[in-house]
Amino acid sequence: MKNVTIIVLAVLLAAAVISGVLLRGKYLDMRDTLSVHNKEVSKLHDQIKKNAEEIRQLEEGSKEEKKIGESLRRELSSREGMVAGLKEKLQLEIKKNAERLKGLESAKVRISQLEDAIKMKDQALSGLEEK
Repeated sequence: MKNVTIIVLAVLLAAAVISGVLLRGKYLDMRDTLSVHNKEVSKLHDQIKKNAEEIRQLEEGSKEEKKIGESLRRELSSREGMVAGLKEKLQLEIKKNAERLKGLESAKVRISQLEDAIKMKDQALSGLEEK
């Protein structure tokens, strides 16, 4: 019976050693797999950081573009106001010039009438001088 106990213990010890060796192999495989996954996770974290930075830069760019757009809209509005003011001044000048032109045309007609009157008086004077 002592031999049987030793054999059983030897078998159990051998089974434990074999089991330990197998478990150690699995452990090493799992450790390697975990190491690979940790490296992948690290790479993914780095990519997330890069993406977050790109998003931040895009948002800042978007804010800057909005500021520029608002500035351009204000400038455009200001210039449109200037154009409207200049347009009003030009219309007033055109109106004044049209009134002056009417005055000049009236003066021209009056000058023509006076010249005709002078001609008639000159002719009458010449006729009187001849008599």
